[in-house]
Amino acid sequence: MGIEIKNFNSSKETMKFLESLALSDADFIFRGQPNPNVKISTSLHRVAGVQTNEEIKDLLRRFETALAKIGIFPFERASRLDWLEYARHCGVPLPVIDFTYSPYVALFFAFNQMDSKASSADSLDNFVSVLALNTKSLAKAWMKSANLEFNDNSYQQFKNAQENQFEGGFKADILQLIPFPGKKNKRMMRQMGLLLYDTLDYKSLGFLDMEDFLEKSDDDGENSTLIKMNIHKQCAHSVFERLELMNITGSQLFLDEHGAAMDVINSYFYRSRIHFRDLDNR
Repeated sequence: MGIEIKNFNSSKETMKFLESLALSDADFIFRGQPNPNVKISTSLHRVAGVQTNEEIKDLLRRFETALAKIGIFPFERASRLDWLEYARHCGVPLPVIDFTYSPYVALFFAFNQMDSKASSADSLDNFVSVLALNTKSLAKAWMKSANLEFNDNSYQQFKNAQENQFEGGFKADILQLIPFPGKKNKRMMRQMGLLLYDTLDYKSLGFLDMEDFLEKSDDDGENSTLIKMNIHKQCAHSVFERLELMNITGSQLFLDEHGAAMDVINSYFYRSRIHFRDLDNR
């Protein structure tokens, strides 16, 4: 199976289903998207299409130079993997897609800073989306398209990028999970984040884009490669209430003023229980 689409109008049913995926034996990772119409893709694919090793290295060099101009030096010594991860989380378009192991974190990012225009209609504009990607099915589909043998060893290599993975350059035409953040990336740690490195040239493989590839993938099993859960925006109230009880808020996930501002915006949709005494006692 390729892509499966499910629609939800209840936060309780949404969480029940997400938990069943996260706690199953299948290897699912998650991503929240405020707009269900946006197709899954790397930021670099969306901005510039397929890029070469030298062009990707140049993007990172320009980012490092721009940081140095304003006195920001995030690393004393760092691998290309460190820079890839750090630059992506600062918004640089790169050949990686953000995912999380936590379906709850994905839910937060789906509803985060939502506009207030939701109605009771079933239009897709009234939904947000959480994606669940089956990494084993993805690895099988990619290796099959690349005429590579899929087995336990090749799957483990797919799931576990090495620290020196990109020291020889940013490889073209591969999919590779980067399963853990670097030790200095506190934000990504709190978000239980990981990255999917994607430099496939889908058009040369005969596909429109990554979603077309996933839709037509078939691992000869019953598992869907990608499950798209569309959740009605009217669930925002109960979703935010449940997430706050788990201490999943913008300020906790981002650890900065931007995350705190997210909490202010999101508080329009639910009654926050987080307050402090003597805040005005200056």
